Amino acid sequence: MERIIDRKLLTSTRICALVLLLAAGYFASSVLIPFVTAIIGALFLDPVVTQLQNRGLTRRLATSLTLLAFFAVFVAGGWGVYYACARTLDQAPLYIAKLHELGFFPDRTTPFGAPGGTAAFHWMESFSSWRDFLLHLLGSAFQVISLAFFVPLMLFYFLLEKSDLVESMNTLTGRFWYLPKFNQDIPRMVRAFFKGNLIGGLLLAVLHGALFSILHLGNAPGLALISGFLSLIPLLGSPLAIALPLAQGLLQWSLSDPWPFLALVGFILLFHLVVGNVVLPQIIGNRINVNPAALVLGLLFWGWMWGAMGFLLAIPLTAAIKIALENNESTYTLANLMAARPRHVLFRIAPRRKAPTPLRPVT
Repeated sequence: MERIIDRKLLTSTRICALVLLLAAGYFASSVLIPFVTAIIGALFLDPVVTQLQNRGLTRRLATSLTLLAFFAVFVAGGWGVYYACARTLDQAPLYIAKLHELGFFPDRTTPFGAPGGTAAFHWMESFSSWRDFLLHLLGSAFQVISLAFFVPLMLFYFLLEKSDLVESMNTLTGRFWYLPKFNQDIPRMVRAFFKGNLIGGLLLAVLHGALFSILHLGNAPGLALISGFLSLIPLLGSPLAIALPLAQGLLQWSLSDPWPFLALVGFILLFHLVVGNVVLPQIIGNRINVNPAALVLGLLFWGWMWGAMGFLLAIPLTAAIKIALENNESTYTLANLMAARPRHVLFRIAPRRKAPTPLRPVT
């Protein structure tokens, strides 16, 4: 009887803890998003810091050089994306106007008499510039400042104090997870995910750029960069990657000649299929062993929880949860439900050794 009561209390405690954790994740998103982003970035950059340290540099110097190089590349790439997005999004009203001209939007007058007419026109005109749209997409100004300032700060701390942080984390969670496999799978999954997406995005951008140049599509470099990386977004990637080049094509080509449109859509889909089914599996392998249903649920959940940033981080976060579940005996079956290739080997957690009972003096 006492065991049944203890189990009920334990179950109730776990449910309450889960509810509190979800509430904290939802209401403290401005704090948790930079924290989680910094952890993922540290897992991705740690091999570089370790390689520099093995060459004789101190951990602090290796961390500093790695972060300086990373943010230099990030700023340069970000400026290229900024410029491409500026040119492309500044033409968005022209795309919508062309679609209206072709009859996709039957009326440009809203029921309330406001200019802009269609929902798309009204939504686009609600932002004074594309920068306002970007800020709206990322969230509050505090969240943007947190990502720009606190993420580099936490990245430096996580990389510098890696060994102490890992030891503290293992001490805290050793009774719940099989640590040898957990500590190996999480970093491998994060590195494979970002390496695969970076290589896949660059490859798609090059292929799209070549295609757009052959078709003489305007703003080819910017559209290639944007559509190449948009292709990597789960579920929405292919439609978004096709939409912008297709809109640019509507400004240049006549609908009486459908062949440029068919070539554009057909080759983009072909590139997406080749990269998604041949290139990425070779790089990522089985490190993200999550089935499509679990990924869709993860995208919906993290998108609801953290908005656009949650949607971008949904796949590694969902895969991390699955890895945590499969390294615990009591939740291993739940991990198998999420797995694309279920495993049937249980990793038993070594029981904690009890301290020896001190000998009592004989009286």
